[in-house]
Amino acid sequence: MFIIMGVLGIAVSISWYIVYHNRKDVKLESASLAHLTEGEPAQHQERSMTFAEWRGLIGKATT
Repeated sequence: MFIIMGVLGIAVSISWYIVYHNRKDVKLESASLAHLTEGEPAQHQERSMTFAEWRGLIGKATT
């Protein structure tokens, strides 16, 4: 049973990788893009965490 579930999981993951498309990689019409992004908050630029922030996360016992 373990081998069957492992093979099934690998098959599903390969299928998902083949079928899934990132929205940014696909050319969409402007109307379709507007419909998909409707209601999303304005995009903000992500920043990377500083070393002090990482150290603060690692130092806590709950994380």
